[in-house]
Parts: sequence; C-alpha cells; structure tokens
Amino acid sequence: LLAIGLVYLFVARFTHPLRQLRDAALRVENGDLDARCNLNRVDEIGVVAMAFNGMVARLQDNIRHLDAKVEERTAELEKAYVELKELDQLKSEFLSSVSHELRTPMTSVVGFAKIIKKKLEKSIFPLVGTDEKAAHAAAQIRGNLDIIVAESERLTLLVNDVLDSAKLEAGKVEWKFVAVAPQRLIEHITAITATLLEQKGLTLISELEPGLPNIRGDENRLLQVLINLVGNAVKFTERGQITLRAERQGEFVRFSVCASGCGIAE
Repeated sequence: LLAIGLVYLFVARFTHPLRQLRDAALRVENGDLDARCNLNRVDEIGVVAMAFNGMVARLQDNIRHLDAKVEERTAELEKAYVELKELDQLKSEFLSSVSHELRTPMTSVVGFAKIIKKKLEKSIFPLVGTDEKAAHAAAQIRGNLDIIVAESERLTLLVNDVLDSAKLEAGKVEWKFVAVAPQRLIEHITAITATLLEQKGLTLISELEPGLPNIRGDENRLLQVLINLVGNAVKFTERGQITLRAERQGEFVRFSVCASGCGIAE
C-alpha cells in the first residue's frame, strides 16, 4: 500500500503540471494569447513552462506589431488608391477633351478632301484630255486624295475609340439599336478598309450567305468591331488575302474575319 501511494504521488507530481501546460496551450490555440502557464519550478517542466510563456509573449508582441503594420500599409494603400482614382479621372477628362478638340478638325479635313476630290473629278480632270503627263499627275492627285480621305476617316475612328473608352470607364456608353442589313455592313467595311489593304497589296474577299435576315444591333459599334478585326488581320498578314464572312448560325448571323497571315497569339 505504501509503494502504491508513493507511485501515485510520483505520477501526480509530473502529470499535474503537464495538464496545466496542456490547458494553457489549448487556450492559446483557441486564440487567447493572454494565457500563461503559472508553474514556478526549477526542474525540466519548469523550464518548458518558462519557454512556453516566452514563446506566447513573443507571438503576442509580433501580432500586435503586425496589426499595426497592416493598418499602416492599409492607410497608405487607401491614400494611393484615392490618388490613382484622381489621376485616372484627370486622364479620362484629358483624353475626352483632346478627342473632342481633334474630332472637329478631322471632320473638316475629311469633308474638304471629299469636296476637293468631287470638284476635281467634275471640273478639272475632264479637261486633262490625252496629255500623258497631265493624266499621270491627275491619277496621282486622285490617289493621294483617296489616301487623305481614308486615313482621315481612320484617324476619326481612332479618336472615336478614345471617346468610347472614356465613356466606357464612366459607364455612359449609349447604344442605338436598329435593324441592320449584314450586306450593308460588309459593303461599308470593304469601302473603309480598301486603302489599308491596297497599301500592303492584300485582297479582301467578302463571303455573304444568301438570304441573310436583318439583325438588330448598334450599327456603328458593329462596324467598329469588324473594322478593328480587319485592321488586326491586315497588321499580321504580309501577303495573301483576308476573308470577311457572314453566315447564318441558328437564330443568329455570325460574322468572321479570316486571314492567311501568321495569326495572333491567343
């Protein structure tokens, strides 16, 4: 009985402080960083308890410092975000203002170039007659005017793209849904991109499935998208042809642009 009693006291002397350590560790695990193991012993268990308390204290201190740093960085990020929004707003206003200022003279350039070409075709070129040099000069002037008109229209489209981007960012895009004939879209695109294709010696082939119905959409936006696709195809095609296709696909009309060039990476 005496031996059993001594064994029990011996075991209890070790298990009780271990239970205290376990309880403190569980409290820390549950988020209580104020938990400490209050063991004042000079043996190995006391050393472990002191090490445990020191570790929890350092962890608590690191978390406090981390929280302070996070708050500081969050404040800096919020300030930077506000500054970026202000700069973005200034950028949008600048682009919108410049685009508006550019669009007016570009419209005038296109208009006057078309008027000059019309006057020359009507009043000057017929008087050239059979003079070879004069006919050659007239052909050059006609070609140059075509380039001026085409490039001016392309610049106008670019200016409109900038304005559209500003409207997109501001959430003020306006849509004008109307009935659009696929054939008219393709004819318009062919006329607008003709000069661009000629400059690179490319051919644009239009493939229109017979009997396509009118579609409902914003004609200007559809033109803008398809012209961008044709422009990309021209940019990445050195020789050959570009095919602009419209075909029925279920209840819809599907437009596609195919090129013989290297293609664009996905």
